[in-house]
Amino acid sequence: MSFFAWLSDEGNISMLQWLQGVVTIVAIAVGGAWAYLLFVRRRQKYPRANLTQDLRCYPLRDNKLLLRATVRICNESEVLLSLASGLSRVQQVLPCTEDLVASLAKRIHDDDACEPEVEWPLLEEWKVAFKKGEREIEPGESDELHFDFVVDSDVQVVVLYSYLKNVRKRKREIGWNVTSIYDLRSRS
Repeated sequence: MSFFAWLSDEGNISMLQWLQGVVTIVAIAVGGAWAYLLFVRRRQKYPRANLTQDLRCYPLRDNKLLLRATVRICNESEVLLSLASGLSRVQQVLPCTEDLVASLAKRIHDDDACEPEVEWPLLEEWKVAFKKGEREIEPGESDELHFDFVVDSDVQVVVLYSYLKNVRKRKREIGWNVTSIYDLRSRS
């Protein structure tokens, strides 16, 4: 029996139509599972960023230091990362102010009032805001933001904190941050 004769049999056509329906259902299920794994589980609609920072110290006149903070943003996702706002701040660790010494002493003796991080005295803070589409990072690429701080030359150790808001999480204050401690006594 030839293939065409086999196809002309009505029972065989019904079986092929049934098989076509099964293959279609399986294809839809596989496509749905692929879409779920790719877009939902990997959350491809949300950017993923990795922040690193570096601080350079330069002496200025009148017992001042220029601290140049460089925040590097790497877009590790497969979607465009748009920057809307962020901040960078420098806080003094050493030398300790008298208020800080008192606060640290209270922290040691009062377990209930203890926060996980010390609130170091703020030396300076810069906030940045970008217009929509002004600062974007393509997938797999990186960009840098620079912040200049001027501090007294007697400052020895600082905490540098930087934060960038995740634009895709509009209703919540979620983003990326990085904190580093720098010893200015070994100026670079």
